[in-house]
Amino acid sequence: MTGDPAADAVGAIKVTTGGTGKFYGLVTWRNDAGTPVPAAAVSLGDRTPVVSIDISSAPARQATVVYLTRGDSDPTAVVTLRRTAVYQVTEPAMVELHHSDAPYTP
Repeated sequence: MTGDPAADAVGAIKVTTGGTGKFYGLVTWRNDAGTPVPAAAVSLGDRTPVVSIDISSAPARQATVVYLTRGDSDPTAVVTLRRTAVYQVTEPAMVELHHSDAPYTP
């Protein structure tokens, strides 16, 4: 993901601060001589659970992330979309290259 030959990792995180929010994000850790070091991150927003992460190998170095979200006019307490987004690391951020949405019903 970071462009060097060492294997990297991408993972989803969830941060809760005691209120109703559940904030999701993605973090890329680069491999520094066998030690994982945070390299880049991006926020996915409140109540947007991650379904899957797939990392492509070189030369693309991209992560395809599927997560649940909502349309701009939908209430925050529901998810209505299944988003597939492609990210690339541009330290210290993960940059979304593009995404597509499909309707989601539980």
